[in-house]
Amino acid sequence: MLTAGEFARSYDRFMLDARMQQVYASSGYFNVGYWGAEIAEQPEACGELVRRVAGRRPRAGERWLDAGCGTGAPAHWLQDGAPEASVIGINLSERQIDEARRRAPGARFAVMDAARTALRPESFDTVISIEAAFHFRTRAEFLGEACRLLRPGGRLRMADILFAEAGHLGEWMTPEENRIRTMEEYAAELTAAGFGPPRLRDVTAWSWTPFCKRQHAMAGGREREFWRRMLTDTVRHYLLVEAEKPAASQAAAKATAEEGRWPGSAATQLPSTEESAGRWG
Repeated sequence: MLTAGEFARSYDRFMLDARMQQVYASSGYFNVGYWGAEIAEQPEACGELVRRVAGRRPRAGERWLDAGCGTGAPAHWLQDGAPEASVIGINLSERQIDEARRRAPGARFAVMDAARTALRPESFDTVISIEAAFHFRTRAEFLGEACRLLRPGGRLRMADILFAEAGHLGEWMTPEENRIRTMEEYAAELTAAGFGPPRLRDVTAWSWTPFCKRQHAMAGGREREFWRRMLTDTVRHYLLVEAEKPAASQAAAKATAEEGRWPGSAATQLPSTEESAGRWG
């Protein structure tokens, strides 16, 4: 089991790999992207994913948290359109946080574990997390922490991945305790963390699949087999996740009610075609 520092250093090396640098260049993004019909380049797809996860930019006076903020490109997009809002990013990697501060000077950043923050409860209107929760130790602890940090009625919005086979990507990236296999299990974890009925969208066909196909087409030699496995064997569901913390009255009612079971019909999968305490800086 890697320590937090060891994981951060390993992930930094992964991001600095020559192949990854070729893919993402100097965009500041590091996600697989959302590949709509008009999107041709990786940074554009990455930006589209951020827009779909966020849903909108923050409004004046709102506080948003980017958990697992990478090198700050999502925070820059959020803050750029909402200078009177507060955008905060946290990450385990000091190197990534330093770069995020340069890329998004209007936001604030800290080196912090997203599953165990030093932030005040009920202090955020929205928590976003883009391709980070499957790294956390554990996802369940992060979901509970996100619910603690959100104000009643606050929103959690994520892009997350359920793996069928994590070995191709690297076991160090996905702790065993995060190996959720079904959307129903995922929905149950959100409910257990204190959220209201979530909405889960399987967008594998517009994210993971086109990303891997693109990498496979660009790869040569042994890399082609790696990307073939990433395409066919690795991911069960690539999810867009939306959930809200119940309003105060709803939360009180839930606390006195009998624990319920998650109805399987509430976790829905999209059809085959898409419908039209750290240092602050």
